Amino acid sequence: MQTFTLTRSDHLQAYRRVSANLRAIARRRKEAAAAAQGTVRRVVEGLARLSVWPLLLALTLGFLQTKALSPQTKGYVLCAAATAVATLVLAYLGAAAMTRRQLQEQLADDGSTLSPQSVVVTEAGIEQHAKGAFSRLDWAFFIARQEDDAMFYLFVEPGLCMMIPKAVLPPEAQALIVQHLPLAPA
Repeated sequence: MQTFTLTRSDHLQAYRRVSANLRAIARRRKEAAAAAQGTVRRVVEGLARLSVWPLLLALTLGFLQTKALSPQTKGYVLCAAATAVATLVLAYLGAAAMTRRQLQEQLADDGSTLSPQSVVVTEAGIEQHAKGAFSRLDWAFFIARQEDDAMFYLFVEPGLCMMIPKAVLPPEAQALIVQHLPLAPA
């Protein structure tokens, strides 16, 4: 088990690979959709997506304009709607701020991803030790791999990959990775 430390440029390279992987998936989906163009299902799905918001708006306006509602009840309904909108806006802003903060922490010097770490590749999967944390990932957890001369990029989902430098892996470990994980289509 050798220790290694990833760099910011490693993460930039991984970001480029993940972006290319996502674009390739989107291209394949677009090609598959073009092959199935003209089907009734696609038209119905498009109309359903377009009609949901106007339908909700019409139902809400109809509810608010009902003569059975007293002015006081309308005030409560409008207050609840304003509270719901404010909650959704604050939840979105909070999630964006936390994502930015988490990325800053991860890419800080001695942060969670730039601190020394080690990897053990076994027949069962991959064990990762990093900054006091331990992860054991079975082979079924990964969906594909990409590689270059210096690094393995092991995808756990189309937009997320684990990076392992080839220099720290013995040939047997590299062979296990190649054996268990298919090469991601370009």
